[in-house]
Amino acid sequence: SLSVAIGLSVTHQVLDPGTVVIPAGETETTFLVRTINDDEYEQIGSVILTATATASQEVDLKIDVFDDDEPTLTVRLDRDSCSEGDGAQAISGVVSRGERAGADLRVKLEVDDPASLLVPSEVIIPAGQEEVAFSIGAVNNDALDGDRSVALTVSGLMSDCGCSATSRKTRQVSIVEKTITVRDDDAAGLRLAVDKTVAHEGVVDAFTFTLTRNTATDTEVVVALSADPAGEVQLPASATLAIGETEVIFTANTLDDAVQDGTETVLVRAEAAGLVTAEVTVNVTDLQLPDLV
Repeated sequence: SLSVAIGLSVTHQVLDPGTVVIPAGETETTFLVRTINDDEYEQIGSVILTATATASQEVDLKIDVFDDDEPTLTVRLDRDSCSEGDGAQAISGVVSRGERAGADLRVKLEVDDPASLLVPSEVIIPAGQEEVAFSIGAVNNDALDGDRSVALTVSGLMSDCGCSATSRKTRQVSIVEKTITVRDDDAAGLRLAVDKTVAHEGVVDAFTFTLTRNTATDTEVVVALSADPAGEVQLPASATLAIGETEVIFTANTLDDAVQDGTETVLVRAEAAGLVTAEVTVNVTDLQLPDLV
């Protein structure tokens, strides 16, 4: 007889057959290779069996072990649309693997427009649980960009590589896709920002303002500028948003009125037909101080 040792390249896919014996007078023998059944979602496992015996040439055999723990994912959302102003928990979702399993399952979440919706990069369905909850956040901007359709894609990650099987041609994986509508909450309007909110009176270019629009830039817009009360801040009469431009920068002087009137709060306003008016406040401090006697 001949004793043949069977070695394994990996030990987590099949049980070790140990040593098999080819009986005297025989040229071969049969033995079983038993797979290990676990709850891990894994890639197709390749195992190389190596047979060695005294005074015999070593031989190898490769076998593939197919995983049977591929999840059947489902996703439930409490709604399929939201306003961009709904915040970090705009939509509540639940991802399920369809059954309780003895191992954690990592689930990847992606959106095709992260400028509109935010999702966690992954969630984990713990061992012994069927599902886990997650939140979808809306990104609020100031652009007049209309309603957007955003695709959400959910897929399981394999435990042995941390990768998704969606690109593998050898097997089919459960992928869930949902379409979410993000509604625009912006009106056509102007915005006005200032580099600082306090300046002394009598200063040239005391404030620097940035005027922006959230509309299309295919037309020129002339914006009227004003300050209330008058006599504290000297503004240009208007600012022009040129074709192709979303913003324009202009400066304002503070005026010295030679009057001891304390700090004055001034409302600066930008107005144009068909657009929501923009406002910002600045403070002009007094240079005239009382005499000590």
